[in-house]
Amino acid sequence: MSIIETGFKAANIIICVDTHKPTHVAVAINEQGARLAAISIPANSKGYMKLNNWDRSLGSVQAYGIEGTGLMAQVYPATCCRWA
Repeated sequence: MSIIETGFKAANIIICVDTHKPTHVAVAINEQGARLAAISIPANSKGYMKLNNWDRSLGSVQAYGIEGTGLMAQVYPATCCRWA
């Protein structure tokens, strides 16, 4: 897992996730679109738990944007939300 953070919390965060079979990359942005932090996680239950803990540590998450095609776009949200 790799994490890049700028070191501050935001009031309203949007998490953008780029899904791939072995790993997912998430970026947290604020309402103005400024990048706050990023993380790369394995695409498994341990990775989803890390993502959930990571996004909660950043502040108030208002929305998720999930990029994916086909099955990944359908499976990822349901799988990830189990850890919320």
